[in-house]
Amino acid sequence: MRTKARTPKRTIVFYSRLTIWLALLFIAGGLSFQSIQVNLFTQSDVDRAFADAMAEQMAHSLSTRLQDTRRLQTAASRHPLTVRALEENDPAWKATLRQFLSGVSSLQLIRREDAMGLQSSHGYAVQELVSRTLSGADMRLEAVQRNGSLHFYWASPIRNEQNQIAGVLLAEYGSGWLSQFQSGTSQTMGQIVVNQFVDNDRSRGLEIFRIGQEVKRAGTIVTKPINDYWYLTYIPSDERPQLELVPLATPWLIVL
Repeated sequence: MRTKARTPKRTIVFYSRLTIWLALLFIAGGLSFQSIQVNLFTQSDVDRAFADAMAEQMAHSLSTRLQDTRRLQTAASRHPLTVRALEENDPAWKATLRQFLSGVSSLQLIRREDAMGLQSSHGYAVQELVSRTLSGADMRLEAVQRNGSLHFYWASPIRNEQNQIAGVLLAEYGSGWLSQFQSGTSQTMGQIVVNQFVDNDRSRGLEIFRIGQEVKRAGTIVTKPINDYWYLTYIPSDERPQLELVPLATPWLIVL
């Protein structure tokens, strides 16, 4: 006569073990989620710090290059022979100054009485730049878009023996200067955009240049001032340093 198999009894030990196993399962799941969450926050901090450091470094490099150009032109406009060339209309000294000022494509010595009428040949932006310089405004670089291309003008005052502004040294910087200026940025770590804004009005911006590959996934975008009206925007690329989250979460995934 065959006897019916007995079903094992579920004792309190069985339920205690099941409870402990479920508790460990919930703990492991919570720790796994917490590990990923913490490292995501850490990754965000790393990205932000990296992008901020890169943008700060490049903005400082471009600012230094602008200051070098400004110092050279200031020295040229203050030279005694420049004052004499302005008064006597000496073309030989202008040719010498063009060799002295790196990246200059054209150079003009403009007397105060001859300063009006530049808008017909250079546009209103250059006319305003010269007029501001004659009024004693701070020397600044102006990017002007004319006929579909960018032109860079820097006007510096020429003072006579009485320390009065007698005219302006107007220099136009060409593509060679722009290439040298761009070399202060890195083209391998993302995309860099430099814009000029008029009186901090972002709606009237003018893009100076954009270099680097277009990123598929934008990281932490950082904008830094180069001077009062030129700004550098750094868009990190996918090649930026990242924390590997999978190896950090693997032990908890194994437990689950």
